[in-house]
Amino acid sequence: MPPVARSPLSLHEIVLVVAIFAGWFIYSSVQAVLSGFPTPHLSDKEALGLLLSECFAFPVAFAVLWVRGWRLKDLGIQVTWLHSFVGLLLFGGTILLNVALWELLGHTIGGREFLKQFSQAISVSLPVALLLSVVNGFFEESFLCRYLVEALTKFGPAVALGVSALVRVMCHLYQGPLGAILVLGFGIVVTLFYWRFRQVWPVMFAHMLADLAAFT
Repeated sequence: MPPVARSPLSLHEIVLVVAIFAGWFIYSSVQAVLSGFPTPHLSDKEALGLLLSECFAFPVAFAVLWVRGWRLKDLGIQVTWLHSFVGLLLFGGTILLNVALWELLGHTIGGREFLKQFSQAISVSLPVALLLSVVNGFFEESFLCRYLVEALTKFGPAVALGVSALVRVMCHLYQGPLGAILVLGFGIVVTLFYWRFRQVWPVMFAHMLADLAAFT
């Protein structure tokens, strides 16, 4: 994948893009933590609201990146059968890791019952679940992998992957301690893959499958 012909890295750019992409989600998650982890409810109405917020945030953030030299082709999305199959394998790998984390840490840190209540509070129709899964998978990984990892690459893998993982977890704190660890496990797998191969579609597709499994 060719490098992005953008302006020199700016910390102000990264902070601004993170704020646009993830600011509201981080704020909402922190509020959930401070409120004692109320059980979230996801109906078609809430799902469509989330979808609209992501559809609004993406073009605003990309306008900033456009000024910095990014173009749509720089997202590097190459949809092929092979890359989709790799995404399916990635999804399977994250499932195995999360099952292991569920068994190893579920009794230690708790949170199993909360996640079960969370899953029971999801009542999204299949068309909305499909639409939200596609949009959310594209939205999160175009930011967390393609942008954030690339923006921080020159600082090395520890910084690039660490910051991406930190932002990912902070956006999902509302899922409780165990949920945050499961999200971290997923993030580590897909971000390491992206770091090694610099292919974002398999990561997006794995995320879409994970969301669809959760929503249905």
